[in-house]
Amino acid sequence: MARLKPAHLAELRALHQQAIVALDWLDQHDHNMGHFRTVVDDTLVRQDLRGMRTVLRDFREMFLGLAPSDRARLFKAVEHHTGTSLSDEVQKDAQSCAKFIARGRILNDREYYIARSRLEYVQDDPKRASEASALTELLNQYRG
Repeated sequence: MARLKPAHLAELRALHQQAIVALDWLDQHDHNMGHFRTVVDDTLVRQDLRGMRTVLRDFREMFLGLAPSDRARLFKAVEHHTGTSLSDEVQKDAQSCAKFIARGRILNDREYYIARSRLEYVQDDPKRASEASALTELLNQYRG
């Protein structure tokens, strides 16, 4: 695997730290997430930035299953320990998806995965029904 540029390596390490704090928080709150730590650590060792981004995106989707108050405490714990916010990543995905919707298509698998993840966040929110519909259409077109 090619060596990462310093900025990408810094992002990889920050994402790793977010994942570890989230896993520690979940483990302390009886969610038995310890086995995921090996996956997160191996992803760091391989310097797999795309993989680490995927891990964090999957975690954010998984966190939707927590009670809103637990999710808020988890996000605060991550921000407190890392200085970075999981909410910021959710916003980045929202901004990316707005571009996909405006463009009218998804260009590649990375964009597909971001759109699919975003759909998980908005599909049950009546205020976001039009975004959910547009994302569903784009996802169906891409895989069509």
